[in-house]
Amino acid sequence: MKKSFFARISLSLATAVALSACSGDSASTKVLDNPETPENPDNPEKTSFYAGSVSGSVEGEKYLDSAKVELFELSDDMERTGKSVTGSIDAAGKYMVVADSFTSPYAEIIISGMAKWPCMRREYKSSISSVVDLAKDSSVNLNMFTDLASAKAKKLVKDKGETFAEAWEQAEKDVRKWFALGNDSPSLKSLHIDGSNRSVELLTATVLLEKFFPTTTALDFGEIRQGASSLFATLDNLSDDEIFYSLGFLAYAIDLDYGRGQWCMDGSDFYPESSEFRTYAHLLWLSLMGETECSVDLKDSVHKTKFAVTNSAVRVPKYYTCDGTKWKFAGIESMPLRYPDAEDGLFVYDELGKAYVFDKESGWRYVTKAELDLEVGCIKSRKGKIEDAYFCSDSGWVKMPKLDQNLGAFCNSDTRGDTVPVGYSSFVCDSAWKVFPADTLDEWVEDPRDGKSYLIVPMGSQRWMGANLRYRDSVKTPNLAGNTWCFENWESYCSGPYGVLYSWTAAMDLPDDIKADTVKLKLPHRGICPEGWHVPSKADWDTLFAFVEKYGPEGKLALTLMGKKDWAGGAHTPTLNTFGFDALPSGRRKVDGTYEGEYRNAYFWYTAETFKKLPYYYMTYAEPDIGESSFGDTDWGAAVRCVEDAK
Repeated sequence: MKKSFFARISLSLATAVALSACSGDSASTKVLDNPETPENPDNPEKTSFYAGSVSGSVEGEKYLDSAKVELFELSDDMERTGKSVTGSIDAAGKYMVVADSFTSPYAEIIISGMAKWPCMRREYKSSISSVVDLAKDSSVNLNMFTDLASAKAKKLVKDKGETFAEAWEQAEKDVRKWFALGNDSPSLKSLHIDGSNRSVELLTATVLLEKFFPTTTALDFGEIRQGASSLFATLDNLSDDEIFYSLGFLAYAIDLDYGRGQWCMDGSDFYPESSEFRTYAHLLWLSLMGETECSVDLKDSVHKTKFAVTNSAVRVPKYYTCDGTKWKFAGIESMPLRYPDAEDGLFVYDELGKAYVFDKESGWRYVTKAELDLEVGCIKSRKGKIEDAYFCSDSGWVKMPKLDQNLGAFCNSDTRGDTVPVGYSSFVCDSAWKVFPADTLDEWVEDPRDGKSYLIVPMGSQRWMGANLRYRDSVKTPNLAGNTWCFENWESYCSGPYGVLYSWTAAMDLPDDIKADTVKLKLPHRGICPEGWHVPSKADWDTLFAFVEKYGPEGKLALTLMGKKDWAGGAHTPTLNTFGFDALPSGRRKVDGTYEGEYRNAYFWYTAETFKKLPYYYMTYAEPDIGESSFGDTDWGAAVRCVEDAK
């Protein structure tokens, strides 16, 4: 199983710490409360003492009262002699330790305990150290750079036999080189990060080291620093090392203006957007990542970070490009490197969530908002295609009107004259999609019982009569006797488009004396309709309504079905009659023989398998929706609109 990045880092640092522990610094500690006078082995007649003090400050973390200050004597080959003394440290990070009767001028200061780092809100176990020459160093500020240089100097003395002075000079030179400090900057041991004349370089490097390791790491900060210092001591090229390269990567994020507000949460006065931090971050990432300054010679070149650098708090693009004057994140420029064999229409995101699409005719480009919403690019080869509610045009994705969406076709100048069938209905593209009117189709059905004809109105998967049924021959159909009426007894209403008002038994073509609650019908039920047609069921009406709501004007169901004449003015005039259904306000007959609803209401019987009450649908000039109700008596009169049997 592949280890996570931080698991690999922790393992590397743990290994470095273990190697350091095996390097000879494991001698026991002895506090010299009453030191004996030592002898000088080179000259028994002479003794040497270094009875001075070393003081300074800790630059980075702030140690608490329980912190421990220790000074360990070192031999010329940087091994501990077994002698040590303790010192003190105050709340401001100022420490002091007195070297009593050390016979060697070399010593190592170690401060350890619970501490707060510049950006952390909590306290963590930590430690920091520096090697000193007691003959020269009376003031030493412990910091990240002295820690690195000390590890390097000890390694040079032990492995190459250099004197401490030579080793320290080389170690400090290496720190200056890799951390872009400049040869004329102050001594590493004098750097501080608070107050005036602070070292922006030290503060930045310290915060980056802290930010690099999330609080979930198994190592404490003392082990982190010790491991990093041990690695620094062994490396000749930091840009080849994943840890130091990654520190440079965070500086790269600052320089290229990423992660504002994510670096320090409180107390450090560390603002990556300020020019002094940005100036140093620029130099630091170039050094630690082994990069050169952007120049005209590098213009349009795209580079990828050497390691798959990630951090739980900072996600930074891995590609960067030179525009001829400065480095910047490479977004669209990096796509050919990432996807050299990209297929037409490939839609991808970069590390920051920026989206791109590949068009084989024009190359990579940023996506539009509509493309981002759809996660599909409107590319040349996709022109004319539909995706969800959008049509791919020359100008990109275009949101289609509701009717176009439902038809699955976009009506525009390129598609003018095209037709789209929906069941028996057809739509043609003009300035917008329009249904072929029923009267232009000129399809009629004749009722063979009386010779009356009715316009056929296609409504998607159904075909309906375009007028209310007018059949009332009680000789041929005895169940009609005494059960059909003309509104207000005007014969012209029965012979015209208003049609006949039928009792429930007449509409269902059932005996007049039958009880509704005893009736069981098999649907579809022909009723009083001609052969091949039937009285619509609730399901038939609901199918009609669903078609109208999908392909008609939005929110105008009743208007769409109402004819354009005779309706009184009301809440939803003018009427539309979009599909030619031509529902008219034919009214109803009441049980007492009176009539109501002329110019205002239309009532239509529908069938069911069983009945407790007698159901119907109605439309009214005063309501925008189609209503549903029931009569309690079979002698109520309502219209019948026949629908063709399914074929």
